[in-house]
Amino acid sequence: MTPEFDEEVVFENSPLYQYLQDLGHTDFEICSSLSPKLEKSTVTEGQQKPPSRALPKQGILLKVAETIKSWIFSQYNKKDDLLHKLVS
Repeated sequence: MTPEFDEEVVFENSPLYQYLQDLGHTDFEICSSLSPKLEKSTVTEGQQKPPSRALPKQGILLKVAETIKSWIFSQYNKKDDLLHKLVS
């Protein structure tokens, strides 16, 4: 076993690794084991393509935010209607 392999095994069995896996993050890299040439190509590729999982999450979050916003405003509208009934 090499020291790099030992670090990799410890990381894969860590609670942080499991948590990130549960969130859907699967693209992990160990910077110390990458050669500078490979590291540059990885950075260049990352800038060209946006992450494919980010777009659906943004759509879901936007939908949740709009639902909460509409619910809050509907509560204010109900209070305004009640106030108008009491005033008249």
